[in-house]
Amino acid sequence: MKRRYLLLLLFCTLFSFTGQVLATNYKCYFKNTQTITLPNFWTANQLISPIGGTSGAVGLGVTETTAALFPGGQGSEITCDPSPQSNNAVTYTAPDAGMMDSHILSDSGNGQGLLKTNVPGIVYTMQIRCTNDCAGGNQLYLNMPTQPGASVTSDEYVGGGYKNSEPNWDVFFSLYQTPDYRPRTGQTNVMAMPGTIGILKMGDSTANTIRINVTTGSVLFKLNEPTCLIYSINNSNMRDHYDVNFGDFFVSDFDKTSGYTAERRFTLDLYNCSMNGVSITVNGVHTADGNTLINQSGTAEGVGVDLAAQLVNSWEAIKVDGSASVGANFSGNDGWYQPYYQIPFSGKLKKIGEIKAGSFSSTATFTISYN
Repeated sequence: MKRRYLLLLLFCTLFSFTGQVLATNYKCYFKNTQTITLPNFWTANQLISPIGGTSGAVGLGVTETTAALFPGGQGSEITCDPSPQSNNAVTYTAPDAGMMDSHILSDSGNGQGLLKTNVPGIVYTMQIRCTNDCAGGNQLYLNMPTQPGASVTSDEYVGGGYKNSEPNWDVFFSLYQTPDYRPRTGQTNVMAMPGTIGILKMGDSTANTIRINVTTGSVLFKLNEPTCLIYSINNSNMRDHYDVNFGDFFVSDFDKTSGYTAERRFTLDLYNCSMNGVSITVNGVHTADGNTLINQSGTAEGVGVDLAAQLVNSWEAIKVDGSASVGANFSGNDGWYQPYYQIPFSGKLKKIGEIKAGSFSSTATFTISYN
């Protein structure tokens, strides 16, 4: 008996499958050409305090703020269509020269343009942003161009469409001061210059554009008029009334030629001053020529007081009838800002008649004006 065997031949073949998964490309564009007026973004009327000595744009210590660019929600402004090639670059074009300041923010990469307010030297800048995984996991940040009408353009995000990204778009604002700032009488409100602050385009050169506008109410701040926040006499805490003690004199202390005694010094001390100039008038009970204060309540006779002040490095006699002022003007980039400004004064007893010994007291009102 013969046995037959069935031999099973097994053949194994390994197949290799290759290829790649391609990200979907998008052609994105704004649905309509339109003008969007941003919601007001600085509205608290916060008091700001510019300082002197700046050589360029410096921050004013105001908290940055944002304004939503597309408050309508997802799908309201942007359309994205599948396309063989991505075409979704965003271009931001700066406004015209009437809206832009001549200074730029130089510490921000290639620089950043600045927008005017109604107050020369108080400016702000903006940045177009799309964050929170805006375009296929990418973020968009476009700084304001440095020149009027100039443009900056984002990268083409391959595979990254902006579909439904509207809630992630905003405009980021920062406030600055430039060397052009000067305090001015009546200048108390800072407001935006109304108009277009930028134009956006997404996609090719024929795409729709969005013009971004602001109103005067978009930016509201307060400024102090020219003033000094604190003052004192001889660095004392007494500000509303101060006694300058001349001490005791003998009749023999009056110079026989000039008729004066030795002078006594005191200072008017001004702090935290924003001013282009300061002037001082003095008014009290005086002689007929308005040059000398006379004794009001003491028992001495024949004596008065002449006053002088040292301003701009020279001493100047002061009229005490309020008819003339003494003062100083400040110029240059930092002269208008004085953290501490001291004005030296002097007083001398003067013989104005037959002297009779006794006490002497006279009151005068010092009026300080700023401009």
